[in-house]
Amino acid sequence: MPLSPPILSLAAIGNDLVVCLVRTSVGGATITPVTTISDALRTGHASLREGVSRLGIRLSGARIVFTCPSGMCSLRPIGLGIDNWSKARDEVLASLGRLFPMTSDNALVGLIDRRPDAISGESAGHRAYLCAVRRDQVNPWIVMIEQALGRAPDIVLSPPMATLGLGLQQTEHAGVIERQPSGICTIHRLDHGEITALSEPWSPEVDESAALAGIRLLELPTAATAQPFPGVERIDPQQYAASCALATIVGFAHLAPLLGRTPRRLPSWVAPAAAVLLAAILVGASFPLRAARYDRAIAEAAREESAIQPDFVRVSAQRQEAEARRNTLQTVVQNHLNAWTPMTPDLAALREAMPDGAFIYRYTLDANHLTIHGEAPRASDVLLAIERSDAFAAAQQISPPSIADERGLERFHIRAERQTPSRGQAAAPRSRTQGGAR
Repeated sequence: MPLSPPILSLAAIGNDLVVCLVRTSVGGATITPVTTISDALRTGHASLREGVSRLGIRLSGARIVFTCPSGMCSLRPIGLGIDNWSKARDEVLASLGRLFPMTSDNALVGLIDRRPDAISGESAGHRAYLCAVRRDQVNPWIVMIEQALGRAPDIVLSPPMATLGLGLQQTEHAGVIERQPSGICTIHRLDHGEITALSEPWSPEVDESAALAGIRLLELPTAATAQPFPGVERIDPQQYAASCALATIVGFAHLAPLLGRTPRRLPSWVAPAAAVLLAAILVGASFPLRAARYDRAIAEAAREESAIQPDFVRVSAQRQEAEARRNTLQTVVQNHLNAWTPMTPDLAALREAMPDGAFIYRYTLDANHLTIHGEAPRASDVLLAIERSDAFAAAQQISPPSIADERGLERFHIRAERQTPSRGQAAAPRSRTQGGAR
């Protein structure tokens, strides 16, 4: 008996698109590989339409799930949980510019719950991870899928969300490594298939504790040709596409997709009916057990416990050491994140203030001041324009204007105070050299 409609999973791996069909029933999941389209956006929608048409299914009765490529998704810990996400989503979108370098009208936002017992200590306020991608980066994929299949995806996921469908529920500790397009590796950590931490920095040189602590390491597929890491299982692209589909079923209670909603895994009447059936089976199949069988089982368990005690003590010490190192690294990363404040509004204000014909060679923007070097028909016009800007005050010439003979322009060196100081600790000065006329 099917538990849900068929799921057509479209997983972007770099520029490629991996397609598979997943059907679920009481007996498990059936996965049918469909096709892999190389350089899908350039190839176009015809290859996708042809591959899906060979399945012979009615797309109107299927659910389409698309998973973004690695590198698009930005993550941030947040105090919200999945239980109050629907009420808080609009408020989060309204303040998105303070959380990610993107605007709310150009963003798709989702949420991934953390495992409850992973929320403790300094991370007590981080109940979940907020995921955001720029809509203009995802739209070319969505448009191509809509042209091929006649409708847009029902659900859009990020790669970290797909880890919930990898079938790690029987694995005590697992780490899923994701290679970013830049070459940097991050690791998503799970306990019994539930997220404990996302997007932590990782490399085989610094993570010496993984094998010793019994962590199972896997790597998400990547389009780039790269050497495998020793001791790390590589996930097959079709297996990854299937896990993206299964994440919407297995992880329906732990994630809010970037687009769409995860359906309920089972009808509401199935759980009570299964409980009644199980109780009837247990009552009918139960027989009294002799005390000797219990005694033998208890003695065997005691022997096994005694045998593994030394290894348990050693592994526990190594795990505590690894946790201490991880917390130290998280503290350093979090301090840098807390010190970051957006300077884009002041840069936009500077650009708007420049009079016609003015050039900026170099600017320095720190927590409280702006300094610029450049040329203009009249240096005094630049000074006056900056003074009139709402973003700056107390503008002054640091050195007298001089004439650039080859262009007939005046060189200027101006310093001004920022009207709105940065929050928290002062940010380090940021310098940049640029050319061009406004």
